Amino acid sequence: LELNPSLKDNSILTDQKFIRIRFSDRSGPSRGKGYREVIDQFHPLVRFATNEMQDDMESGNFSYHPLIKCSVDRKLIQDNKIKEQIKDADWLFFYIERWSFSSSQKVKKLFYISANSDGIVLDDIDSENIINQACVEDSRMTSIPDIDNAILFSLLNNLKDISHESFSKYKENLAEEFQNKAEIQKSGLRRSASNRIENAEEKAHEKRLSNDERTALSIEGKIKKMRERLAERIDDINGRLQDLDSEFEDICAGIIILN
Repeated sequence: LELNPSLKDNSILTDQKFIRIRFSDRSGPSRGKGYREVIDQFHPLVRFATNEMQDDMESGNFSYHPLIKCSVDRKLIQDNKIKEQIKDADWLFFYIERWSFSSSQKVKKLFYISANSDGIVLDDIDSENIINQACVEDSRMTSIPDIDNAILFSLLNNLKDISHESFSKYKENLAEEFQNKAEIQKSGLRRSASNRIENAEEKAHEKRLSNDERTALSIEGKIKKMRERLAERIDDINGRLQDLDSEFEDICAGIIILN
């Protein structure tokens, strides 16, 4: 935390004094009485440890995925589509990724995907809704269900495949969106510059007809600079569109018990 200012600013653990903390397996801002800091899955300390473990995982040392366990009262779910998808299920397994894209502009997005205990996959919107509801509810698990790790591992790989396929499609759509915006921007620049250049050329022609060659040449010099400036701005837009940098990273995976 001391070496990373972006993490240090979000924690008081670097105050170098005794601090009463509480570890929690539930996300959210709630704090117990008397605790100055709650360390959950999104705390800077956990994020630092997760990054270190991610490096080890990429080097082949071990496989790691942070796991959240929480519950939700299915009677409080209002969405009929979600109700139908979980009506016979005992639990829901979810996976969250963070997507980052950078080109002419930067875009960051969290992608949610989940599957119930019967293997039925909920789409990203339904997954996000039920995950957010589970985070908001003040419910605590009294027991952890006995679920075969092989089942969870299979679900995780399946959800990751779906997420990565969605990532590729989202990237393609985003690249097309950036391209369309760039074309609109370039068209606007050309139209604006064309109007200014046309007016300037008329003035230069009038000055030449009135034998004011010096002013006419000065205006033509300005016209040349306007064209050069337009070309530079067009090149700048095209340059920023050449590459769409993108990456995705694990945020968390977890189980939601359906009460």
